[in-house]
Amino acid sequence: MAAPAKDENLSLVVHGPGDIRLDFSVYSWLSILELCRPGWPRTQISACLCLSSAGIKAWAEDQENYPIPELGPNDVLLKMHSVGICGSDIHYWEHGRIGGFVVKKPMVLGHEAAGTVAKVGALVKHLKPVKMAGADEEGDRVAIEPGVPREIDEYCKIGRYNLTPSIFFCATPPDDGNLCRFYKHNADFCYKGLPDGVTFEEGALIEPLSVGIYACRRGSVSLGNNVLVCGAGPVGMVTLLVAKAMGAARVVVTDLSASRLTKAKEIGADFTIHVAKETPQEIASKVESLLGSKPEVTIECTGSESSIQMGIYATHPGGTMVIVGMGSEMVNVPLMHAAVREVDIKGVFRYCNTVADGNFHACIEDFECKALSYPQIPSGKGCRSL
Repeated sequence: MAAPAKDENLSLVVHGPGDIRLDFSVYSWLSILELCRPGWPRTQISACLCLSSAGIKAWAEDQENYPIPELGPNDVLLKMHSVGICGSDIHYWEHGRIGGFVVKKPMVLGHEAAGTVAKVGALVKHLKPVKMAGADEEGDRVAIEPGVPREIDEYCKIGRYNLTPSIFFCATPPDDGNLCRFYKHNADFCYKGLPDGVTFEEGALIEPLSVGIYACRRGSVSLGNNVLVCGAGPVGMVTLLVAKAMGAARVVVTDLSASRLTKAKEIGADFTIHVAKETPQEIASKVESLLGSKPEVTIECTGSESSIQMGIYATHPGGTMVIVGMGSEMVNVPLMHAAVREVDIKGVFRYCNTVADGNFHACIEDFECKALSYPQIPSGKGCRSL
């Protein structure tokens, strides 16, 4: 394959709170703009843009044309096809930070991604790059695990590499993400095998699906369990899909949004609860009434204090409460209510080993047979081709 020109690696870059820039033909990015800021005018802009809460401002210079990265022996160069827009991307754009992760220098966004192998490092044997210019054969289609350990420390040795303090993670300061034309990644964290029936968009969505897999595993969801999922956003939805695939007998989903709950019902929720002004104890009682007993596993996907409280009240004695949602650092919870009933409270930070034990490949196969079917969720609103 002919080497890309130096100025072809167009990238979506956050510079600080409310300051995100890219160089593009706006038609190929309109859906991203509408996703991030509904109601903005569909204006043609072919200069570098600064996107802020005040609207769109055209910049005639400072184009974000990053150089094509040089490969190390264990790296691959990927031609990106589809990259999801995660809530963390929006948060870094709007606030310039998430907790202790602060944008101090320009950072490329994006970590939910799939693409094609364009070039491989000298030691990479399991991935096939695109053939030289003129050949019909394409490189391997891959999905990307965005977290790559930089060292083999104590956490890696026990199989929990997601907790490694020095881990590289796409679009987490100071590490660049992959919302760009060409992206370099460690070959061992690029997974080939997307079947013909699985689109690049679905391949990119395997990354958030991994969050649902890891959350259900942390909760030890198994055959016959009753499960409560708090929140019907994207993470709640994938958690619902995974819980059902892991054998959960019945799943209750709660949310403030009636439309989200309607979609949750369509993709497998047995019961839904539209949260209004009820107390956490009242909602917990509704959950128990619907199921006939308290759920063995509760997976909290909102980060809301009241939802966490409700989850603790709702969980069966001896059961497990998994906290996935990211909320305030300090949260008031009925801790003694959990302690005297031996409700285990577990946290989730990203995910790990959703590939190494075969679950990732199982997910790919499930995509093909539609057991876990993202097409059930309206497509074209969180993933876009570059």
